[in-house]
Amino acid sequence: MTLAVFFFSCNKSSSPAPVTPPVTPPVTPPTETLGVTAISPNSGPDSTLVTITGSDFGTAAAQDSVYFNGHGALIVTINDSVLTVRVPIRAGTGPVTVKTGGKAVTGPAFTYQYTVTSSIFAGSGIINQVNGQGTAASFAYPTGMAMDAAGNLYVGEAASGRIRIVTPSALVSLSTMGVTSTVDLNSGTNGVQTYQIIGVAIDNSVDELWMSSAWDVVTWYTTFQTAPVGANLATGNLPGNISPFYQPIALAARGGNLYVANYETNCLQIISKTGTQQLDDTLSLLNGPAAMAVDDGANLYIANTTGNNIVKRSASTGTVSVLAGSGTKGNSDGSGTAASFWGPQGIAIDSLGNLYVADSYNGTVRMITPSGTVTTFPGKYIYPIGIVTDPAGDTIFVVDAVGCRIYKISIY
Repeated sequence: MTLAVFFFSCNKSSSPAPVTPPVTPPVTPPTETLGVTAISPNSGPDSTLVTITGSDFGTAAAQDSVYFNGHGALIVTINDSVLTVRVPIRAGTGPVTVKTGGKAVTGPAFTYQYTVTSSIFAGSGIINQVNGQGTAASFAYPTGMAMDAAGNLYVGEAASGRIRIVTPSALVSLSTMGVTSTVDLNSGTNGVQTYQIIGVAIDNSVDELWMSSAWDVVTWYTTFQTAPVGANLATGNLPGNISPFYQPIALAARGGNLYVANYETNCLQIISKTGTQQLDDTLSLLNGPAAMAVDDGANLYIANTTGNNIVKRSASTGTVSVLAGSGTKGNSDGSGTAASFWGPQGIAIDSLGNLYVADSYNGTVRMITPSGTVTTFPGKYIYPIGIVTDPAGDTIFVVDAVGCRIYKISIY
């Protein structure tokens, strides 16, 4: 049998072999990062329209928040890279912050320009003791001043040793304080007459009013126009434990504590219901302390009349430092020690931590931000000495001792 073997040859086909296309990786869109690159303008008053440029803002105003120095702003328009907002009232100077989708970014700082107006609130300018409404009333060298929880002003008079009460509607009356029985804290005795009232402080948390005199006497009252509670104070161990007063004209009261600084000896004391603490660590920086303010954290701010500066004492660390003022008399605005004062004798603090200073020899009112930036408000006074602010900080009252008037300053 014949075996036939067949060979098949594979001829090259004229059709091209299939080609597998290269694998193309998926395209990932670029991820935006929330950011602020610029703000314009970077300064202005309340309601200024500011354009914020950046990225990843989104498109829904309800999901975004914008803050100027911690104060919420109104968003007017929004797209992913541009926001337009209105500056909130009394925003102060500080950074602009944008928040969206659980993220937050801080951009450049905005410089807030305050609008300040000043007017005569009470006092004719004539040296006298006439009660009445507004400018129909008169004062006899008004000095220290404090405000109670209802907005009434308690004004000490150096010439009479009396307290004048001024209501929120500017009705002026004469208090019985200064002629009724009082308590001399140095001796714990009653029946002390107060003369030349310089310092006045109110602690609204315990309904107490304190007065100090250039005659080295500190007196106090509860319910302000009735009998003092000296017997209750005497049951503690305070009388006899308090260092002698030497012109204790700088007073502050808060949280049941009284803070007293001696103008003559530069001695600072904390007087409480349980005892007295003398703070010798401030001696090196106190130089003629004439006024004090205390904030919610018990930090003290002291106006040094002779030292021409403002000193801060931290309650948490005990650190004492110069917040503002070069120590040389002057009238320059600026930051920290680049600014200058001339004989500041009044100081107050608002809920935002802004300080207001009666710069007596310059005849001006100065503002210090929490960071220590000093600006001068418009307006000129003869001899501003006492100053208070309402809790919101949008209204300040200033005592002009020589002009015998009280001024109201509105800030927005």
